[in-house]
Amino acid sequence: MKTLHPELEKWLSLLENDELKQTKGTLLNNHGGMCCLGVFAKYVMELDDIEDSAVHPYDGVADNLGYVETDYNNKLYNGIYKKLEELGVDRDTSNELPGRNDSGSSFKEIANFVRENV
Repeated sequence: MKTLHPELEKWLSLLENDELKQTKGTLLNNHGGMCCLGVFAKYVMELDDIEDSAVHPYDGVADNLGYVETDYNNKLYNGIYKKLEELGVDRDTSNELPGRNDSGSSFKEIANFVRENV
């Protein structure tokens, strides 16, 4: 089994523990829900000031969710993807995460996908 960076392992363990509420279309919501990247941003990157408008910027489906490209969203997601790359998650893998989250994959399934592709 490949040894993962401790910060990456922390994120995957959080996704696997069934204690976090999952949401779709945004990093986090006002009801305590987070997407897989929201968990990463909040608990690994320790970002406490994520705006509710930080919706998923992936092709196709994002337009249907009302995604508006903003400097805030671009900087936030670029920062998340850059940090994931630093921890060993390639851009192709990280780009798939919002779509998997929003199409119904559980946090555990997403964690397994990341483990299989790192």
